Amino acid sequence: MKGCRPGDIVLAPFRLGNSTYPRPLVILSVAEAEEMQVCPVTSRPPSGSPALACSLHHFREGGLDLFEDSYILVHKQGTIRERSIRYKKGTLESDYFRTVLESARSCR
Repeated sequence: MKGCRPGDIVLAPFRLGNSTYPRPLVILSVAEAEEMQVCPVTSRPPSGSPALACSLHHFREGGLDLFEDSYILVHKQGTIRERSIRYKKGTLESDYFRTVLESARSCR
């Protein structure tokens, strides 16, 4: 999917644990070779791992299909290709996205 940028949340296949399936991902950065650095979003609160709570008020547009908080797993970063994106779910507010980036960088 063309036009996705850092701060967007997209749906794409991503390996988490022992399985790969489509899940929401926050785009952290985009490289020239159409590769994107991402971290997954889950509805389950992680235990003992760094994560950021994410709710509808953290979105500038769009959102996730949940009524409760979701969690951005900043410690589970990976890469995807742009062509694997199924669709865009929304875009995070700029200030909140800066918080996500700072947390993700501290986990590298």
